[in-house]
Amino acid sequence: MNHRYKLKKKMKKNILTSLLFMVAMLLQAQTIDVNGTKMLANQNNSFPLWLSSGSSVSPEYPVFSISAIEFSIVESLEGSNMVFSRVLEITETQTVPEGTTWKIESVQTANESFNDSLIVLSQQLDSVLNAPCTSLYQLGDMVEGGIVFYVDATGEHGLVAAQEDLEGTYEWGCVGESVEGADSKWIGSGLQNTMDITIQGCTTQYGGITAAQASLDTEINGYGDWYLPSVGELQTMFITIGQGSENGNIGSFSNNWYWSSSEYFISTAWSVYFCNGYTYGNGKDGTDWVRVIRAF
Repeated sequence: MNHRYKLKKKMKKNILTSLLFMVAMLLQAQTIDVNGTKMLANQNNSFPLWLSSGSSVSPEYPVFSISAIEFSIVESLEGSNMVFSRVLEITETQTVPEGTTWKIESVQTANESFNDSLIVLSQQLDSVLNAPCTSLYQLGDMVEGGIVFYVDATGEHGLVAAQEDLEGTYEWGCVGESVEGADSKWIGSGLQNTMDITIQGCTTQYGGITAAQASLDTEINGYGDWYLPSVGELQTMFITIGQGSENGNIGSFSNNWYWSSSEYFISTAWSVYFCNGYTYGNGKDGTDWVRVIRAF
């Protein structure tokens, strides 16, 4: 009897493992159509994806909808700047309007039952293997010293922002110099940008340390691995926990300019105005506010 029970349990485990594998393969095969070409929509590696005006995008089964952020392109004497416009849910073929750019953030599968089945199977397999349940994080949660403003596709990792700005304002530094490697704008690139700025030994025009150095020197709630966010991370903060959030200004940001770690030109770097989400290349010798972030 005991042998039959063990055999039955082993068969159940193998069946559940096979089912999970098949579902996982289906998930990995998710695609979207970008300008007539099918593109693998892998949450970990494909996003964010930037599309310029005139580009077309549409979901392909089992993808049901595509989440995107629209930015208006505003011309100035120093070049083009991005201003947050709206959040989009794309369920059919759409074209990026003239004078805008889209930041594709994520995709959703075709129906809830498909996702629900995966969840149920995962719970059943966890039960068989006696594995602990994985906790998921939500935007606005207090986690590891800060406020969650971004969660990756696994639901287990993401980014948090400090609850308060650093005291005072800071220059970006390195006026008239190009900082090698510090021009990345995407989510996940802020730390490398910050390191590149400090490694180059950037100095300020009017005394004091740079925004990047101040960020690295910060210790809050026992954590000392804070850094200056990239412009993409800063924009995400504005949309999810700042003045642009549908849940209100959870992060208690002021209506001021905040530095990013993304360089724009030899004399300018990207800043975001948290009053309205306006994104602009401010002079590196100007003084802006700083809100540090860290990964968890």
